[in-house]
Amino acid sequence: MWYSLSIMKKPTNSGGIFQLKIILNDSIPKVWRRILVPADYTFFALHCAVQDAMGWADGHLHGFYIGEQKGRNRVIIESPHPEKDDFYRGQTRDERTERVADYLGKSVKQCVYCYDFGDDWNHTILLERQLPQDPKASYPRCVAGENACPP
Repeated sequence: MWYSLSIMKKPTNSGGIFQLKIILNDSIPKVWRRILVPADYTFFALHCAVQDAMGWADGHLHGFYIGEQKGRNRVIIESPHPEKDDFYRGQTRDERTERVADYLGKSVKQCVYCYDFGDDWNHTILLERQLPQDPKASYPRCVAGENACPP
């Protein structure tokens, strides 16, 4: 993908590295990837890493959901809508400025990533652990996984 090289970077903060497991929900056989990303990534950078790791082509809208599915405390993080029409989707936060480490960590260990509104390819993203930074490594990095996403 065109964005892959633009987001590869050395970590810049002491937040370390997040090891995330991405699981495509409701798939048989199970499709999953384990990736390493800097904790200071924005959700847009995480979106790019998920697209690359899962083999999607980034041709559809997407969003991240944190909290209860129908609860009032649910946070929606996605690309801003040009018309700022949040009538159907509720209040959203801008993925270009919201940082993953501000949501995932001690109390929140997972979120849902939805790719392609309508087909709703939902992925559970689990924070497995935090790792120390490797100053010689570049990120994001896919370190494990099984099976391919649907075409």
